[in-house]
Amino acid sequence: MRLFQCNRIFKPLRCISFGVIIGLVAAVCLMWPSQGLTADDGWKCPKTGGIIKHGDMNYAHLDSGAKATPDCIIRYIYDALVDVTWDLKYRPGLAREMPRKITDTVYEFELRQGVKFHDGTDFNAEAVKFAMDRLIAGGKRLTAPSQYTGIWRKNLEKLEVLGPYKIRMHLKRPWPDFIWNLASTFFIPSPTAVKKFGRDYGTKGFAGTGPFMVKLFKPKERLEVVRNPNYYRPNEPCVDGIHAIAIPSGSVRLLSLRRGELTNVFTFPESQLPLIENAKPIEVHEGEASTFTVLVVNTSLEKLRDKRVRRALQYAVDGQEIIDRVYRGRGAMVTSLFPPWHPAYRKAKPEALSLIRQDVEKARQLLREAGYGPGNPLKLDLQTFAAPAHVERSVVLQDQFKAVGIKTSVRNMPAGTVLENLFAGKYELVLWQYRGGPTVGSYTWNLYAGESTANPSFYNKEVGYQNPTVDKVMDEVVGILDVNKAAELAASVQRQIFEDVPYIFLNWRNHREVWNPNLVKNHHVSYLKNHQDWRRVWLNR
Repeated sequence: MRLFQCNRIFKPLRCISFGVIIGLVAAVCLMWPSQGLTADDGWKCPKTGGIIKHGDMNYAHLDSGAKATPDCIIRYIYDALVDVTWDLKYRPGLAREMPRKITDTVYEFELRQGVKFHDGTDFNAEAVKFAMDRLIAGGKRLTAPSQYTGIWRKNLEKLEVLGPYKIRMHLKRPWPDFIWNLASTFFIPSPTAVKKFGRDYGTKGFAGTGPFMVKLFKPKERLEVVRNPNYYRPNEPCVDGIHAIAIPSGSVRLLSLRRGELTNVFTFPESQLPLIENAKPIEVHEGEASTFTVLVVNTSLEKLRDKRVRRALQYAVDGQEIIDRVYRGRGAMVTSLFPPWHPAYRKAKPEALSLIRQDVEKARQLLREAGYGPGNPLKLDLQTFAAPAHVERSVVLQDQFKAVGIKTSVRNMPAGTVLENLFAGKYELVLWQYRGGPTVGSYTWNLYAGESTANPSFYNKEVGYQNPTVDKVMDEVVGILDVNKAAELAASVQRQIFEDVPYIFLNWRNHREVWNPNLVKNHHVSYLKNHQDWRRVWLNR
């Protein structure tokens, strides 16, 4: 069963559809000034205590800047200047109030006073500057490459400290995604802890100002966090802590939930839905088309720089077969650069969509033109996560490639290892699930611009396949304040991107989470995958 969560502000809409609701919320978030921005509202927990337990821990580090972990895990430990809730509403975070807009490119922040990092040191303006300098430096100072270094380098001119608790950010140009990136990509660690642990920060040492503090971390195995008694919102969080455990099997996670060993599960394959769809009082809550499923193509490699090869790969695959066989129908085909719920969604014309639909004969023809055939087959290595749904998808893809004469070796690996290889360029093909946000830039500049560090395909980078027209449009799109104008400009290069094939476009996948609503109270399926918010969740023990 699918239960679609509706925030109170949408009661007049009677939960008409998840896609409509998220589109409206995203549109609100894209406006400036944003609607519904509130300061601390005095909310109090009806009950306190207890431990949230989930079986979805498979990450190698907890470095807020490197950010290869889900938003929900980062938010256990760190805060941003601006906070974004599960339903994509903004409120002040480490800033006392929302930033004051001086001009289209200058914003001032008054910071909270008296806030402590988990190591007991003071949060202040210098800590914010330290965090930003570190993020801008990227891999030189982070423990792993950041997907977000590029977007900040592109848009931030400088961060100026005006006093112990006051800063000013100067942008290079108007940046429509500024508030979203403040809230979702810029988390602030303790400078003292970062300097103390050096390259071990994020694996052996961690200190933010967030609602929870790290008690135990075993990379890719277990994370235990406990309530921060000095959190600047004194009524958050409600629970004593969260335990995240690595349980590779989705069926075991679900059985553990039914036995009461876990309180929540938010990653499991669709094949396991029959185990819990009618297992009262457990409920399944689902969000539609939230995850962009693609095969990332390493265009820096000679054989994959050849566009004929990439187009052959695209013509070989059938994303609908994956939706039907692996997702059990819970997904949508790619018809735009944006998901169907996004305010910038513009459906591509049929002639453009034909470029990303299966055509076995065209695939074989392009391979022959590129010099491949029965006596000299194209051989590729495909890396994917070891989780069951990822394995299932890789089997389908392997069969589809085989049908056109491509030999694919598949390596199922831990998620953290795959992500590390992906952003280090150590791959040929990677089956990837990308989670964008409600902004235009999160699905355009991030994925297709040459300066983006969230673009792992090397598309428009010096060593990869380049399309200067697309690169130029990507830079223009993220500077346009009007969402409709930005969307139309992005739509103008959809066909070129589909023809260049920097990614093999597969489909959009729904995401879901299950819990016992009699036990877990005030929890909601997040509008974006892995964006759970635990601060106001309580356990009815």
